[in-house]
Amino acid sequence: MATRGGVVAILLTAFLVSCAEKTAVKTDLKDQNPHNPVTPSRVTVAPSTPPPPPPLVAPTYMEVDPFENKTFTMSAVDAPLTKVLYAIADGAGLNLILSPEVDPNITITATFTKVPMREALDIIMDMTGLYYEIVGNVLYVKAIMTKTFKLPYIHTVTEYTSSLGGDVLGGALAFGGGFAGTTTATVLGAGGIGGTGLRGNFTVDYRNTQGSTDFYGQIEANLKELLSEKGKYVLNRFTGTLVVTDYRRNVEKVEAFLKKLKDQVSKQVVIEAKIVELALSDEFQYGIDWQVFFRDVFGTGANVILSQNLSIPTGGYASISVVSTDLNVLINALASYGKVYTLSNPRVMVSNGQTALIATGVVTPFFERQAITIVPGTTPTTQVQENIVRTNVLEGILLGVTPFIDDEGNVILNIVPVSTRLEGTKTLERDGEVLAEAPILNIKEAGTVVRVRDGDLVVIGGLIGDVKGTEERKVPGLGDLPLLGYVFKHKKEFKEKRELIIFLRPRVVRGSL
Repeated sequence: MATRGGVVAILLTAFLVSCAEKTAVKTDLKDQNPHNPVTPSRVTVAPSTPPPPPPLVAPTYMEVDPFENKTFTMSAVDAPLTKVLYAIADGAGLNLILSPEVDPNITITATFTKVPMREALDIIMDMTGLYYEIVGNVLYVKAIMTKTFKLPYIHTVTEYTSSLGGDVLGGALAFGGGFAGTTTATVLGAGGIGGTGLRGNFTVDYRNTQGSTDFYGQIEANLKELLSEKGKYVLNRFTGTLVVTDYRRNVEKVEAFLKKLKDQVSKQVVIEAKIVELALSDEFQYGIDWQVFFRDVFGTGANVILSQNLSIPTGGYASISVVSTDLNVLINALASYGKVYTLSNPRVMVSNGQTALIATGVVTPFFERQAITIVPGTTPTTQVQENIVRTNVLEGILLGVTPFIDDEGNVILNIVPVSTRLEGTKTLERDGEVLAEAPILNIKEAGTVVRVRDGDLVVIGGLIGDVKGTEERKVPGLGDLPLLGYVFKHKKEFKEKRELIIFLRPRVVRGSL
């Protein structure tokens, strides 16, 4: 009985302890008063939260290389390709499928002694011009492959033509125009101007046609030469996507060609230009002797890479120099020869082989009447319809620069500067009525191709012309008074010699954009 009573006491104690864990009684003994007992407050304890389940880990799949740790040994002379491929596939535990376009008569002469199996297969593919793919447990050998290329290029087509010179003796007025790129001086007989027929023609054309700048058109023309008769391609010009299908070797030729092409096209050149006019002082009316100028600036001339004179079609001489120095040094030195006027200071970035055009000045319109005679087929009357034709003339500077970067990082520049100044107008009148009006232009132009190092400075000078203008001088304040101001100011016409000087500095943009 005592034992049974002990067990009952233990169970009762365990029951009371478990109840005490679930409900705690809070009593503030400090504030307890025997006459005013405090009612115990009950605080419920939330059960403990179970720990989160372990995270699920995705299973890892590893691709097994069927050629891993396997070698290939073979010694054969004119062995059929099919037997060699069967031996490799069998050694790797693969099935073999030959594409129908694979020539079954291909033979191989080679010796392999414990060569890694994948390396041996790659050598055989290079020998035969084939390629392979492993699909599951199948070795698939093919002759025709398809590859997609991206051509990141803006689809733009530009055209640029500059013609310098012309018929210097006026013979073209009687016998028609000359031929571009030729120099002629021919006595044609008594029918020429003044009975001599003598004419002289010197014209240099710098042409950048649309066909030469059509990037995608050039690619299509080259693809036709690189692909076989079975080869074909699809070119999307909008997205720059090219898909080529042909024998492996031809596709690899296309890939190498496009890589070289993209490397060249991705090159860019920053061209810094500064165009100034120098109002020559009295002692330098015949222009600057640039060889003396550079000797005075640099002393020994170590910074001068090239300095030579150029004969220009419009008469006179220009000069081109290539120096390695700071532009500000030359500008400061020019101030000792006269007053320097800055006409333009552009900075442009142009892709390799593309033309950058820099123009600054004022466009002046000219108008002329153009008569169109209309003769009806059945009536004897004649109708004359007149149209007004507008011609725009740029008075200022037009500079065309085309850079090309060679493999050594040097820059070949095709430079064509043209300067025009409006000297006046010439009118064609009939019975006191003006029929047409044409500008009288003072033109200075030159054209040259020069090879410079990256960062060198190209100086083009010697383009000299007369400038006429009016200069006004007045007393400040008093000269602005109405009517009375004429007493305190006067105008004077002036004529001065000015030399046009062009500075160009090409810098190759390094790295990919």
